[in-house]
Amino acid sequence: MKILHFALLLLLVGLLSSCNRKTAARKTGKDVTSATNKAAQETQSSALALDGKNHGKELLSLERMPCRGTCPWDRVIFHEDGTVIYVGSKHVKRIGNFKSHISPTGIQRFIKKAENIGYFNMAAEYPTDPSTVIVDLPITRIAVDNGTANKAILLRNDAPKALTGFIKDIVNTTETLRFELFNDDDNTIKNPKQIDHGTLIMTIKRTPCYGSCPWYEASFYDDGTILYEGKKHVDHIGKFELHANPKTIRHLTNKAQKIGFFKMEKTYPVNKAHKIPDLPTTELMVKIGRTGKTITMQNEIPPILMDYVKEIEGTLKRLAYPE
Repeated sequence: MKILHFALLLLLVGLLSSCNRKTAARKTGKDVTSATNKAAQETQSSALALDGKNHGKELLSLERMPCRGTCPWDRVIFHEDGTVIYVGSKHVKRIGNFKSHISPTGIQRFIKKAENIGYFNMAAEYPTDPSTVIVDLPITRIAVDNGTANKAILLRNDAPKALTGFIKDIVNTTETLRFELFNDDDNTIKNPKQIDHGTLIMTIKRTPCYGSCPWYEASFYDDGTILYEGKKHVDHIGKFELHANPKTIRHLTNKAQKIGFFKMEKTYPVNKAHKIPDLPTTELMVKIGRTGKTITMQNEIPPILMDYVKEIEGTLKRLAYPE
């Protein structure tokens, strides 16, 4: 009987020890997750804006891209502290980098409106059917961060009326603001020539991450012109007008057809549940004739598509950048 009591005592001690270890492990896991989330938030909030200052997170941004005609080409960014950065590129009243301010309440009005129209449940790209894309129309990119979700939408045509109305509201509000021009010496805008470059046939954008991911965007034209803007963690910071042999640009667009770019998925990973939020996003648009497609990729990208992106970036690195 004493032996039985002793065995039961040992079993009880073992169970208590195991429970303590599991509780400690759960606590440690929570502490690590909390620390990771806090570090991620601090990194995001400490990112510098285009004026070289910290204005908090980008809560709302709208970018209107060029077309073959006189479409407005600009970008506006609303920051957490109320700072509004505007970059006018072509066919707009303001050409260059500008800064203004809006009350944080005004920005929250936009965030609330986005939630009310179901923005965060909308598709990532319009039209949703690639066969109905009107490639001659310009692309508009809008991104909204409500603190819980951060979503970007690309649209050309057949977008919901609620979304186009939301965009018009942003444009109209931007028009009412009083802007001041940046000091070019502090914001390295290099060779900002306002001339026609032919047809836009490719764009590539890499978004920031919590680490040292390259953050830049580039637009390729059929005459060999490449408009490049390096923002952070790249060899060249600022805006540049670059030039490549038009044959080089055609080779890149033709390769898209060879690798089946226009038949690939519009978003990677295909399964949203596999998305890794901490990874940067790459947006690639290619247009051949009347056929155009944009792919947004993060992880689980087909190897042949990854190699294609690397070839495009290799072309950018080999170009001659003005001092």
